[in-house]
Amino acid sequence: MYKKIKFLNALLIIFLSANLIADENYFYDNIVINSDVVEASRTKILFKGNVRITSNEMNIEGNQATFLTEESALIILGTPTNIKIFENDKVFTGSANKIEFTDSENLNLIGDVSIESENRTINGDQIKINLNEKLLSKQ
Repeated sequence: MYKKIKFLNALLIIFLSANLIADENYFYDNIVINSDVVEASRTKILFKGNVRITSNEMNIEGNQATFLTEESALIILGTPTNIKIFENDKVFTGSANKIEFTDSENLNLIGDVSIESENRTINGDQIKINLNEKLLSKQ
């Protein structure tokens, strides 16, 4: 049973990696998703319990993540979700109730959002991060 779950996780990681980096956005390099439970259907892959998403440039932790296959969207839920983005020698940390990757350029943090970098903190109900241009905007 353990080997079967490990094999399924490996297939899902390969599948997700292929879909998420299809546009060659460097934020999605070498993405790995770990969780306690994985459920898959034709339209989505659901990761539940102790979700950890790691890549070379980013770490995210939450309670649940859903990858919508047709939209190539990744939605992470938590109480809260936590995120770290590594950019050269800087580290941006943040938290929100929900994190959405709905396209290759933008990351949306929704609900009780807090982002901190270099002793500066930004709070709001929704903050959008443009990953290519490294811009933050409150919604």
